[in-house]
Amino acid sequence: SDTLLSNEEMSYVLIYNPDLYDEYVSYNELLNTGDFASYVEAIIPRADGPAEIPEVVPVAAMRLPEDFDANNFNLGGSRGGAFVAPYSVGDTHAFYCGEEREIKTFTCVNTGENCNIWTFNNAISSAEAQTLKSEFDSKIYPAATEMFGESRFASNGGKVNILVYPMDPALGGFFHPYDLFASDEVSPADKDVYRIHTDHDVININSFHINGTYGLSTIAHEFQHLICFTNYFETVNYTNMRVWLNEAMSGYIEEFLYPGAKVEAGHYESFATSNRIRHGQSMYNFDTSMSYSDFDIGVYGSVYLFSEYLANVGGKDIFSGIHSYWRTSYSPTLSEAEAIANSVSSSVYDDIANSFDFSELSFNSEEDEWLSKLTLNFYLSLLKYDSSDPKAYELVEVQTLLYDEINPADIEGGGRVIAALKDGEFKFPEDADEGLIYIGLNKNFEPVTGCVIR
Repeated sequence: SDTLLSNEEMSYVLIYNPDLYDEYVSYNELLNTGDFASYVEAIIPRADGPAEIPEVVPVAAMRLPEDFDANNFNLGGSRGGAFVAPYSVGDTHAFYCGEEREIKTFTCVNTGENCNIWTFNNAISSAEAQTLKSEFDSKIYPAATEMFGESRFASNGGKVNILVYPMDPALGGFFHPYDLFASDEVSPADKDVYRIHTDHDVININSFHINGTYGLSTIAHEFQHLICFTNYFETVNYTNMRVWLNEAMSGYIEEFLYPGAKVEAGHYESFATSNRIRHGQSMYNFDTSMSYSDFDIGVYGSVYLFSEYLANVGGKDIFSGIHSYWRTSYSPTLSEAEAIANSVSSSVYDDIANSFDFSELSFNSEEDEWLSKLTLNFYLSLLKYDSSDPKAYELVEVQTLLYDEINPADIEGGGRVIAALKDGEFKFPEDADEGLIYIGLNKNFEPVTGCVIR
């Protein structure tokens, strides 16, 4: 019957919204599943997010303020500058720091081939500074620049300035976009108003975590953000990458260089227990509501797992391809879908394009349709681990991803819910929104029906 999704082996149904959620659009349409309570088992109760707040939560790449206007600045300037500061150990320099952009005088405590290590009030020891310098020069810088490309000022003989100082223990570190402008791109007044550093590559690291693996991996994480924002200045229309893909790549290099870093930070566990994710929040929506009263960082784990999937299906060069596309394509319609689709081989592209028939649906572009299929393939791949999958998949307990309400679900574009069935069939609710995709799964979470669009 066209009202039923059924198979004698069916135990679950995956319901997917194939639209692409866009964080830069003020309104993103939700698709409602309608009332399916009589057909699904609500697994209640279950913890709402992590049972305990993880000690470490890295700050996402800070977005430009909403009132930021590139036309306020002379961005047709040097596009990189040529200033190279010859800092030595013992030198001092005033930097903006902290989320409030306070200005403090830092002392240079170590210099390497590619970095300067700065701190204030002796927040780190000379031995700790030496370790950070050695790790950055020998491991982080070469891997990151090979994988993502050069950063803005360090590529011409400059160095990355790593500011290490005490922060809230819940923070690993951060990169601020105002730490990457050239001196001829902003007026002296704008520098003061916006608290902008010029002619320096700057990342901020919490001294609280520098003695563990996570402290080192956070440096790699934030350095990718810095390189990614370097792309902004290379694009024709000054186009910034969406946070979800930016974060995915930062997470990938952390785990690539420091295996286990994401486990230590609790990000995979947070994905598995995320109330937001299992209730239909899109992978493309990086809203974490980062307050202790509503704390859910499952989206971190989601994009980190997606980055492992991307590397698995697209090859080790996929991230350099994405960065290169952002820097050099000169497309007036830069998008994450374009960048990823143009960074895989033709065979991989065709495999994804032919994986599902979305001809009943409409998308803004061929690349958007392709990314929607890629995301659905990712969700399905997470449900059944085998030896060809990223090792991190082993850490995902699929039962924790199940929808656990008796109420209808609102699913964002790029989001999905997985419902356990009371018996081997599912009746499509008459009050469900149009455009949802349904796939029946067996007890091992393997597809046993086709992709049904209603």
